[in-house]
Amino acid sequence: MYHAHEATDRRDKVFALLGMSSDDPVAADAAGLSPDYTISWEQLLKRLVEFILGRQVSVRTQPDQEMAFIEGHGCVLGAVSLASEQRVRITPQTEIVPREWHAQPSVKSVRAGDIVCLLRGASAPMIIRPRKDHFSVIAMSVTALGSTMGDIETGGCQQNALPPFQYQFLLVWTWQTPQADWHQDELEGTAPLISNMRIRNTALILQESELHGEAEARYGAIGETSLSELYDHIVEGIEVKQMQHWRDVLLAALLAYRPLSILELGFVAGLEPDVRPGIIVKECGLLLVTKNQTVRLAHGSVKGYLGTVFHPAEVQQGHMAIFKRSIDGISRLKQNIYDLKNDYGPEDIALPDPDPLLPMQYSCLYWGDHLMEQSNWQEKAWLFLKDHFLRWVECLSALQSFNKGIQLIRNLRRSAQVC
Repeated sequence: MYHAHEATDRRDKVFALLGMSSDDPVAADAAGLSPDYTISWEQLLKRLVEFILGRQVSVRTQPDQEMAFIEGHGCVLGAVSLASEQRVRITPQTEIVPREWHAQPSVKSVRAGDIVCLLRGASAPMIIRPRKDHFSVIAMSVTALGSTMGDIETGGCQQNALPPFQYQFLLVWTWQTPQADWHQDELEGTAPLISNMRIRNTALILQESELHGEAEARYGAIGETSLSELYDHIVEGIEVKQMQHWRDVLLAALLAYRPLSILELGFVAGLEPDVRPGIIVKECGLLLVTKNQTVRLAHGSVKGYLGTVFHPAEVQQGHMAIFKRSIDGISRLKQNIYDLKNDYGPEDIALPDPDPLLPMQYSCLYWGDHLMEQSNWQEKAWLFLKDHFLRWVECLSALQSFNKGIQLIRNLRRSAQVC
């Protein structure tokens, strides 16, 4: 609330108020925040940020600058849709994230288009404002209305309801008066690739916040050629780690007709049961993003880029491999998957754990779409339907997706007649 006020010795902005503002004076003392005028201002500010946000963030300060540069991984909880006095309403990313939040009075007023995020290791979410290649800190700490001290560790959110900490945030917390934007000359000496990486990270966070117009403006600022160079750099970094199966995962995400769940991705990509697709997705983090346990390409430009990475023959082979895995998986399912009796009702269905259809949902619905990407596909389709049609119908019924099966049959007939 008072960080923008003046002090003869700027260190008193911390020392004079810390005793009143900290709920844990012992921890503040252990963090090295007790009055000590031998410590430099930049070191004190760095300790203060680490005390508030935890030591999992990286903090950089400079002499005679009331400004901290903060980097860390985090998640987006939602974008601000309405702000009045100390009450903030957001459009949450998941249904369990609260819609209304409380922010302390501050010299920086919250406004629509700001973002509520949570950094890994932080005790509470914060409100930030997008800039070209970074975010300004507007409110260092906010809590959900109605939250209690028992759940204050995530600002009132349930820990298991939070999105994954998959985005790299670059934040600037400035104490200068009047409030000034981060001086861009701080980064003018950095390489274009690094600058574009920061803009790209900002665009990904804006996408996740559903601020699509601002996100597209960032992609436009990078340019198509520079984006391709940036993606080359990302792929080279993946190759250096010598991680297996990353090409299989990227090809599956590229060829899929809809975003895949983590389980579906492992099956469609042909991963062995002991290979965890989530780890591979994390390593491909600037090309793939995860939301609600669903994996998708991070941006349309990624699809265009991957189209140049994979040779047309690889793409054709990929479609055929997905088709073969799909029909093999369906054909191996036992008849009467859920052991239902003839007179069963919905209350009699007890899904086994693990459910054999969970990793195969996409394959049951889209095997024909991948098959029709091939030439001379008709005989393969006929053989599958002749031997396994009823088993496939059972899968469609269990997935409550019978309409999709009917549409697929129509598409097969139409394409066969054209051929």
